Amino acid sequence: MRHTVPVHQSINMARLLVLSVLLCAVAAQIGVHAAAGPWCRMTELTCGDRKACYSVVGRCDGEQDCSDGSDEAGCDGIPSVVLAVNATVLVQAQYTRHYQHYDSNSVELLLCGSESCSRVAVFGHYNDGRLGTSTWTGCNLYGNECARQESGSHGYVHELLSGEVAVEVQRRASELAVWRQGHPEDVVTVPIEADFRKLVVRPFKMWSDMPVQFTEL
Repeated sequence: MRHTVPVHQSINMARLLVLSVLLCAVAAQIGVHAAAGPWCRMTELTCGDRKACYSVVGRCDGEQDCSDGSDEAGCDGIPSVVLAVNATVLVQAQYTRHYQHYDSNSVELLLCGSESCSRVAVFGHYNDGRLGTSTWTGCNLYGNECARQESGSHGYVHELLSGEVAVEVQRRASELAVWRQGHPEDVVTVPIEADFRKLVVRPFKMWSDMPVQFTEL
């Protein structure tokens, strides 16, 4: 005798088959990712041994967050130059955009002394070419935990995209001055201390290495 499977049973069997395939695919994906490393958020980086994640704030902040110390590796190689009073340099940074929000994409310029730094963040430009910036004082030697924000850009600013960012930087008696190449009329300044001499240039939160060229003017 020939048996006929009811239609509703056939549908249920098909659903079970599809569900089984999906579960196998998910299990395989989890296995692959587990072998590759942990799931990290957009605001996190992966430790060198791929065993843990850490906040981008912890990159080159002087405190070890990864068991293998990779969050502090290579920090001594951040591009820098010593500036005398009234010295001016052209900074050409080869920037790579990493994050979707403009306030997390910037070229950071730190002028530091023996105990603290002042900081200028270039994160974009206005329609007329003026730089979109924010400035801080009283930052630690890693450019974090700043005591005071001195200024910030207002209005619509085009976010910083990958490519060369060229600015001129001048170390004055009591302030650091920054302007886009060839436009000193668009200067941005931030107060500095008398012993501030070392100019450090890096991408926001040290997402990656960034080639920088300094040319004395």
